[in-house]
Amino acid sequence: MAKGPNRFVPSGKLKALELRQGSGIAVSNLGSGRFRYNNITDKLEASQNGGPSASLASIAGSLSVLDYGANPTGTGDNGGLSGPFVRAITAASTLGLVCQIPKGIYRVATRFWGWLPQSNVKIRGAGIDQTWIVQDFASGGNGTFVWLNEDEDGLHAHVNLTSDNVPGAVDADGFGLVEVDGPVPIGQICFLRNVGVYVLGNYYVARKCTGFAPPYLLALDRPIKKQFYTGDPIYLEDTQPTNVEISDFTISGTGDRYVDIWGGVGCKLKNIRMTSDYGVLEADSLGVSFNYGHDNYAEHVFGDCGTLANSDVVLFSEENTILVHCGGINGQLSGCALYQCDECDVYSPDFYNNLTGLTFGADGNVVGCRGCNCFGGSLDNNGTGILVGRGSSDIGIFGTSVRFCYSIGAHVYEGGPSVCDSVLFEEVNASDCPIAFAIGPNQTNIRILDCNADRAATKGLDTYSTVDVSGLTCRGGTATSKVCLNAGSYTAYIRGLVTESAVLNCCHIDVQAGVRAYIDADLAQDTNTSNNMVHVVGVGIGERVTVSGTGAAGSVGWNGAGGGTTRWHDIRLGLASSYFDGAHMRDRGAITMTEATPVALAFTDLSIDSGYPGVGDQITLVPYDNNASTEFSQPLVTPTNGVGFSIVGKVGNKQKYYFKIG
Repeated sequence: MAKGPNRFVPSGKLKALELRQGSGIAVSNLGSGRFRYNNITDKLEASQNGGPSASLASIAGSLSVLDYGANPTGTGDNGGLSGPFVRAITAASTLGLVCQIPKGIYRVATRFWGWLPQSNVKIRGAGIDQTWIVQDFASGGNGTFVWLNEDEDGLHAHVNLTSDNVPGAVDADGFGLVEVDGPVPIGQICFLRNVGVYVLGNYYVARKCTGFAPPYLLALDRPIKKQFYTGDPIYLEDTQPTNVEISDFTISGTGDRYVDIWGGVGCKLKNIRMTSDYGVLEADSLGVSFNYGHDNYAEHVFGDCGTLANSDVVLFSEENTILVHCGGINGQLSGCALYQCDECDVYSPDFYNNLTGLTFGADGNVVGCRGCNCFGGSLDNNGTGILVGRGSSDIGIFGTSVRFCYSIGAHVYEGGPSVCDSVLFEEVNASDCPIAFAIGPNQTNIRILDCNADRAATKGLDTYSTVDVSGLTCRGGTATSKVCLNAGSYTAYIRGLVTESAVLNCCHIDVQAGVRAYIDADLAQDTNTSNNMVHVVGVGIGERVTVSGTGAAGSVGWNGAGGGTTRWHDIRLGLASSYFDGAHMRDRGAITMTEATPVALAFTDLSIDSGYPGVGDQITLVPYDNNASTEFSQPLVTPTNGVGFSIVGKVGNKQKYYFKIG
């Protein structure tokens, strides 16, 4: 270090000074970014902003809120515009230091959001459950410990677009392009906002603005990923949060959220636990959130914000933001929610006992998330483990557990202005849920690859939309329908399905009216020979539904393992009469007898498959509720090849019967 008194050091250089043990300096703020030090003191005294003395170690890389009068006993008030937290955080930001919050309990009863610096904010506690921040805000007081927001220029100027932008359009330098009807200064921070829906928007920085008259061509710092339309405003801002790091403490108490960063770039949250030990957040509140920013990061953030809070961790209209090892419990809506985000990823989440564990969607009637993923982690024991909705697209869920959810393991639903498209579930464990996978109407390009739906109580897969399934296991449980392809005009591809059930009358694949299905499945593991392998409603079997795989005999009939044992199957065609056409249903089905109406069944082609019904085969009726346990005493009927057969007479009770040929 240079010797001699009264040397002037710019504030940005102060933290780089080399100080020998035992030496000391006195620092005074002279204004204009200059500080004077003197090397003759025994203790370093920082008079920045009138702050009291600090330790030598703290000035080397950090300062302490205790040096600014903070009370660590859980009493008093550390908040307010002139309170110790604001003064310490502001001083640390100015000096480029870390603001340390040592071990203790720090009560904050007066809000100070809006009065913090927007950049170079580094707040660090002594560790989770070592440093406690206790918010004590009155109801409706908009209380938040850290709230960083874009700083508007006061004029709130805006520029209207003259033509719709093309998402992803870039110039030769890779900058996003949009036309505007007024010039924008280079370096200007701009907030593009959908004029109809406030929650849709993002912050950008102007890199170039060309043209001599409207429309001007505005180049922004990155491609525009959202759709904006003619008339949407661009608000001009002074600052936005950058280079922010907040870490290592537990926070509790009342208010409407704990940490809230708007328009942030490169901000980090790490090792933060939110609890309800000292009170709960207000209804419809959030724990921590990033909003409208990009390239932000959160790690080891865990929340229990109380049963009134909507969510513990929220990304709102973010881009390229990452969550790692975050978790939460008791969220009123979703433990973790990503709303209208682009290319944001969640790694190893741990959210449980929420209405929904993880949501990819939108807040309001806007398009949902795009290009977002979840990797690994546990979303067990929620109402719904994973919810994908409101027009979200290009969503991937890889290796995540959604077991023991009390409603649905993984759900793609139909809410919002448009359908979801291109959603992939790969190696997702959705066992032990009432419904493992649920796909709502009108969704597109939904894929389920190598997933687990074992021990489902109601259905392993319940879909109303086109699905491509490969390698799904549906074993055990009390479900009476393993895979249900609900009625509709769509196509389902079921490959590598493995099912097993000991439940009487379990239907392994239920193909309802209008669905075109291509099934290649292993159904031979079923130990209950009374179960229905494939149940088809509606006409067109053989044309509309194609079946193959282990245990399959021909393209639509099913036998037991090895093809040796006949199983009873309810392949109901849903016809208006009791007429069954052998070209569409070859060897077995169900009929409803009445007390007085004769029943005629016609099989005019009984030799479609070798070894299947042919000359000499007979018809047997079995009561529907007994399945194959007893055979009705109706005389066997011998069909005639090319003619068919009929049963004339009546049965003493009105009920449904299986019939089989063979």
